[in-house]
Amino acid sequence: MSSTTIPRPAYTSASEPRTVGPIVLALGGRGAVAPVVAAARVVAARMHAQPQVVTVVDALPAYYVGSGVEPLPPDLVSGRRAAARSALQAELDAALGSRDRWPLDVFDGPAARTVAQVARDRHARAIIMGIGRHAPMDRLLGEELTLQTLRLADCPVLAVAGSWTALPQRAVVAVDFSAASVRAAEEALTLLADSGTLTLLHVRPAFDEVMRPAGEVWVGAHRQRLTELLERLRHALSAPAGVTIETMLVAGDPAEEVLAHAARVGAQLVATGSTGRGFFARMVVGSVATRLLRASPVSVLAVPTPTAEETDRIERLLASTRETSEAAQWPAMVAMFSRQNAGRPTRLEVDDPSLGAQTQESGYALVGASYDRRDGRLELMLGDIMTGARRLMHSVGGVQSLAVRTEPDGRDEALQVRHGTGQTILTFRD
Repeated sequence: MSSTTIPRPAYTSASEPRTVGPIVLALGGRGAVAPVVAAARVVAARMHAQPQVVTVVDALPAYYVGSGVEPLPPDLVSGRRAAARSALQAELDAALGSRDRWPLDVFDGPAARTVAQVARDRHARAIIMGIGRHAPMDRLLGEELTLQTLRLADCPVLAVAGSWTALPQRAVVAVDFSAASVRAAEEALTLLADSGTLTLLHVRPAFDEVMRPAGEVWVGAHRQRLTELLERLRHALSAPAGVTIETMLVAGDPAEEVLAHAARVGAQLVATGSTGRGFFARMVVGSVATRLLRASPVSVLAVPTPTAEETDRIERLLASTRETSEAAQWPAMVAMFSRQNAGRPTRLEVDDPSLGAQTQESGYALVGASYDRRDGRLELMLGDIMTGARRLMHSVGGVQSLAVRTEPDGRDEALQVRHGTGQTILTFRD
């Protein structure tokens, strides 16, 4: 295990939303309200978000086909909603006391699908709910509400176990280097106490004995690469000052090892991506997330697969160099490079075999960069570092591939453009 206390860097690793959506609390009453409300109170304060309560009443059939039964009277439907609202409001009032009155909405329909859709419509920052029922029959019928919601949600889901009255001092993140697991680490940081400790735990297959002796060199190289990736992720995360980030690499079963380590260090939260790598893994909730939700004695934070732009950011963050010759990817790749590095002082070099390497400029700030699909040209706009005024435009035609190199702390180091028989390289001087 390695650890360090990391001050917050000047850049932000996660994309900052322009507005912060609400925290949606999915509640069903029956004594499960108090711990979820306690958690929501501190999480909403940390995220500067408004808690909004949602409960769902299972829809009754309007009539039975061929039975001759009359449709349900409207008063019965509205009465069920009113009864659900009244019962839940009483539990909310008891949990909140006289300090707060949170908005409460009652819906009809399938519970998980309705909660996920409400959160999507409201651009929710997160969904908070109880960790769910664990009876064997619930699992057999697929009625674990938390798992169903996680399958459908497009925002983080915090499943609360027991009483949570303060932000966790210790959290453990299951990291498999997928985009979802990296986002889980970033989200866990937002929930951690100011002096808390976050453990990035990667569980590799226990194949050492099987691979020896023929594969011993490969096993060692594989372990070294995983250690490097964990270190890169640790340095790239935007951690508040005073927060300690540890990395740990172990072998075994992922869910078992995560829960075992959480128990050893007394963690109050475990976090995971909701899906792993691969096409099929994206279609269902990952086995690690499912097992954590079913077995964890502490709260679980599960994060869905990020957007394509977020995934691109995370993949570049983990890879020292991301190179592609796919022209369809260049506009988005260059646009992100431009947004993340505007204002940084640069050095522009062109390497042509017939002329040699030549420096075009040094010290100008990057104003912006773009790739025009119509004429197939990359445009670099550079300006005076003091005023930002545009002074130089460098155009590159005949692009064959683009590569972005990143530093261990996650910041971009250089943009490399291959064209014809030469290349153009834009590096940063800060």
